[in-house]
Amino acid sequence: MPVQAELVYEAGSLEIDADRRELRARGVPVPIGGRAFEIIEALARSAGELVTKDELMLRVWPGAIVEESTIQVHISAIRKALGPDRVMLKTSSGRGYRLLGRWTTRQRDTREGPVHSAPAGMAAKLVQSNLPIAPSALIGRAAAVKHVRDLMSAYRMVTLTGPGGIGKTRLALEVAHSLSPEFQEGSWLIELASLSVPNLVASAVGSVLGVTGGVGDISPASVAQYIGPRRVLIVLDNCEHVIDAAAKFAEAIMSMCPMASILATGRELLRIDGEHAYRVAPLDVPPPNMPEPDAARGHSAVQLFIARTLALRSDFSPRAEELYAVGAICRRLDGIPLAIEFAAARAVALGIEEVLSRLDDRFRLLISGRRTALPRHRTLLATLDWSHALLPESERLILRRLAVFAGGFALDAACAVAATPGLSDEDIVDGISNLASKSLLVVEVRDAATRYSFLETVRAYAFEKLRERGEVEMVMPRYAGALHDLLLRARTEWAHRPIVDWRATYRRDLDNIRSALHWAFSPRGDSAVAVTLTTDSILLMFDLSLVVELHAHIEAALRLINAGVSHDPRCEMDLLTARQAARVYTDGPSDMGLEAWETVLRIATTLDDVEFQTRALWGLWNDNIYRGAPAAALGFARRFAELSAARGDLTKEILGQRIMGITHHFFGDQVAAQNDLQGFLTRYVREDNWNAVAIRLNHATLARATLVHVSWLRGEADKALSLCEIAVRDALTEDQVMSTLYVLVEAAIPLSLLVADYASTGRHLHALVEQAERAGFRIWRSYGRCFQEVLRIRQGDHAAGLPRLIDTIRELRDIGFCAHLPMFLGVLAASQGEAGLVANGMATINEAIDWGESREARWYSPELLRIKAEIIVREALPDAFARSLAIFRQAMTLAHRQGALAWELRAATSLARLLRQGGDAGRALAVLAPVYERFSEGFGTADLVSARGLLEEL
Repeated sequence: MPVQAELVYEAGSLEIDADRRELRARGVPVPIGGRAFEIIEALARSAGELVTKDELMLRVWPGAIVEESTIQVHISAIRKALGPDRVMLKTSSGRGYRLLGRWTTRQRDTREGPVHSAPAGMAAKLVQSNLPIAPSALIGRAAAVKHVRDLMSAYRMVTLTGPGGIGKTRLALEVAHSLSPEFQEGSWLIELASLSVPNLVASAVGSVLGVTGGVGDISPASVAQYIGPRRVLIVLDNCEHVIDAAAKFAEAIMSMCPMASILATGRELLRIDGEHAYRVAPLDVPPPNMPEPDAARGHSAVQLFIARTLALRSDFSPRAEELYAVGAICRRLDGIPLAIEFAAARAVALGIEEVLSRLDDRFRLLISGRRTALPRHRTLLATLDWSHALLPESERLILRRLAVFAGGFALDAACAVAATPGLSDEDIVDGISNLASKSLLVVEVRDAATRYSFLETVRAYAFEKLRERGEVEMVMPRYAGALHDLLLRARTEWAHRPIVDWRATYRRDLDNIRSALHWAFSPRGDSAVAVTLTTDSILLMFDLSLVVELHAHIEAALRLINAGVSHDPRCEMDLLTARQAARVYTDGPSDMGLEAWETVLRIATTLDDVEFQTRALWGLWNDNIYRGAPAAALGFARRFAELSAARGDLTKEILGQRIMGITHHFFGDQVAAQNDLQGFLTRYVREDNWNAVAIRLNHATLARATLVHVSWLRGEADKALSLCEIAVRDALTEDQVMSTLYVLVEAAIPLSLLVADYASTGRHLHALVEQAERAGFRIWRSYGRCFQEVLRIRQGDHAAGLPRLIDTIRELRDIGFCAHLPMFLGVLAASQGEAGLVANGMATINEAIDWGESREARWYSPELLRIKAEIIVREALPDAFARSLAIFRQAMTLAHRQGALAWELRAATSLARLLRQGGDAGRALAVLAPVYERFSEGFGTADLVSARGLLEEL
């Protein structure tokens, strides 16, 4: 009989054996999946020539539709198998792959015998399959099934890891069923959960496969010999408690059975050569701010909840409010399928809202599981008890102490919290690594920084263990201390790191800070720690625009100080300063706020504390600007600039120029305002981030916002539009809510109204109201409502807009936030006049003019005079023409004196229109033409288009 021969491809230390279907490196088999082997064999046969992706699909997956991602998974597996020789596999971008090297072939004599043969006395026939039939459809795992299938054809061993109840076994069985046609010589499930003795793993496998022989004869090697060269799939389920024995068995299969594949499940990896990890993720849960309740149905966790509820109650059809509650339940249960199934069962008996309200006691609530489940899967508590029992005592200690972290944490904070005699920092780091590998901690790597966190269900379990051991009161002060250190580091880095980077780093600990503050203020907490930690958190909370939340903490801390709690005097200064800075945005400026700033200024002056003196002066300036009193604000702005210059503080001296510019604008001197703001922008350096409460704002963005309005008033509409675009873009890029709201209020919304771009006004208003509502900024929320009614009136809806504008102006006055009050009163008066309510309009406009004059807030005065003249015309009294003519000229004169060319044009246009109506077209032309000719840009804006049209008529 002729000798059969098969080719072996060789290059250096690599061999590709077509008969054995083995990739060998230095004579040692390298584990690789069946499809991956077919790819590398095809590349070897091509002798270094390019093999296109289409050719690979045709050779390896004939007749099947394969996504490119599937090929990439297999190529990645081949590179991993090649190890140091991975450079031999080259990718031709967008085309295909080639295997480099000098590949030769030799014949392998098949008389060398089969790869393996079964030991004497063992049966030679394998059972085909014992995979159980799934009791129900697998929900939300279609992508996972496809991914694991791809991995199984690229690698010979894949381990599914994840915490208890995440659905590892269910996913493994679904994948195994789908792969069964490719493993026609057998697919077996080996359930290891019930094993109590590790050395029985091989016997457990042997009993399923039908291996016969004495107990002492069944070993990993003998089972591997029994399987031999057959193409089989073994599912090793629940390996964690017999991990070492399972690893030895899997190693034997990988080295001795070239056609066998293993799909394993466990809380951690087996850590053997050739193993590839797949972490089973939780099901997809809806976000907390879900816009529509029906959107919840698109999330797999909700789909599972509904499906399991329907199985128990066929008439179940959740209402809108119930869908919100189901989404909240799924979020609180971390998208863990087992927990969701239990919750669905309890919802049938108790109702959805009741289940949600009792989730804080989830381990007692979720006690009803499937009777047919393994004991450790019959309740959520049993599932976690199983994992906890497998931990060594040191890891149990670390787990329960780290449960105080409400959010993610870094290793340094973890070491501080988990410290205990006999455990070094290195021991704690090793313990954390082990807990992560056992799926009890989640690892997150971002920007080269590693952080750890809990699934909320695991954290609740671990915290209960901490409570049982009586360690909460011992660990919580350490937790607060770790956050104190973190926030001190944040303050040190604040002025030097890029703001986006700084914010991204420290906002991740926000949940931890909140949790520590909650404990510190509680009856079992520490009042001194509460005061210190509140002070520490001012910087971050202001930066994140959490002003309402911060204000509540500050009030509580100040009450503790007044009650005699020991504290650092600087803490009190910080808290008072931050409280007043917060109040202006939440409650609005007030006399009480001004008194508080004066108190801070007096104390700081007594202590010769220049930092707090400048903070107090800034606060006094800011409150007066917002209450619409620029004359008073101007004095504080000057004192701020002068004190900063006298102390040689260039940063604050430059910032003084910005606040002088803002004050001059509201005062009505637009020439000085433009000079100040442009001068500031020339001198300002982005790193000069000082603010009264150390909010890291880009002062250039805020200065441009004011300069937008000033430029428009100066007759530079195109420049204003360009500056506005830059300011909005920069504010959004900086992702700072206070900056964004400021730019919207001071620039984007007023300018879009002035140029009659009402579509932009609507978009900006939506952003303003939404963000102000979310951040709790009452002043800007009220501003937004006023602007909404102004827009409604501008678009012609006087009937609805008028009463609403009256109400919103009253609301604005109640909170004392009146910087733009003259404008809103002017719009109201004009609208009343247009609606035929002439007497009301006259009363309103006179009130607006008097209010502005009493506070020297004259920035809108020329426009108020123009509106008053328009109302006088509508009165139709005998002297109306002469009176309105005089007031129009008064408006023009005041606008000219202020350097407000835009107001001057409006007044001139109204005056020219009145003169034309009186039959004096010549005088009308003489009034309007010189003003119009002073413009050099903005000819497409509404006011200039209107003026040009009138000039053409004249």
